Amino acid sequence: MSEKFYNQLEELPDKWAQLKKKVMLMKQSVVPLQQKQAAKIKRKLISFDVKQHNYREAFRKSKAFFYDCEKPYTIINTALAKEMSVTTIIVDACTIPGLVDKLESIQSELVKCEKALAEYLETKRLAFPRFYFVSSADLLDILSNGNNPPVVSKQLTKLFDSLADLQFTRNNYFEATGMISKEGESVKLDGKCDLSGQVEAWLCRVEESMKSTIRHVMGEAVTAYEEKPREKWVFDYPAQPALCGTQIWWTLEVNQAFLKLEEGHESALKDYLKKQVGHFP
Repeated sequence: MSEKFYNQLEELPDKWAQLKKKVMLMKQSVVPLQQKQAAKIKRKLISFDVKQHNYREAFRKSKAFFYDCEKPYTIINTALAKEMSVTTIIVDACTIPGLVDKLESIQSELVKCEKALAEYLETKRLAFPRFYFVSSADLLDILSNGNNPPVVSKQLTKLFDSLADLQFTRNNYFEATGMISKEGESVKLDGKCDLSGQVEAWLCRVEESMKSTIRHVMGEAVTAYEEKPREKWVFDYPAQPALCGTQIWWTLEVNQAFLKLEEGHESALKDYLKKQVGHFP
């Protein structure tokens, strides 16, 4: 009898070890899915598809559109809810036949979805390289609001070093007339910038318009440098062109001073120093 009971008791640790293994395996299958926030990814994709009509056809042809990222939660909820309706024992719920295999399959599908989505976002980053400065979550937000320039403009600080916002034509958010820096300095664009179409396309136009405007203003600033006292001239232009224009003229005038020094004007550098000091009020 003692040997009989011993054999029965000997089986219990092995049985519970197997059950524990199944519970841990179930946990290892569920937790990664929850950490990946599958439902959130799916909502982002749906939001992107619904809002951005310009991308819809291309997006629906991409791999990311065909993966159902909400499956993990659907399977967990339906399978466990059915089991939990008749039992509150976690072991019974975690040993549902085939559930772990289903969750592992969904995990694989979710990885494929994320990879496909990353490949899709990469095409947008190649079209507008400054998208490499933002996270995938921020990029999805930008793309999903691409037909709403005022919303996208709030993300400009992540794309451009000093650009904080855009100025728009009154009652028309698809035309930009100026740009605003982080410090609140505003610069009028040298022409209206079209903000319609795909977001990466109109952001490229914004970038080109910005360069064109600064180039134009800088040319004016350099040309007008000698027309009035420097302390007045510097406030007539945005900070960047004024600073660059000052450096251009300083380089030119120092070079001229050295040329005069070579020609025998021994006081050339001292005279230029006095001129520079005289610029300060």
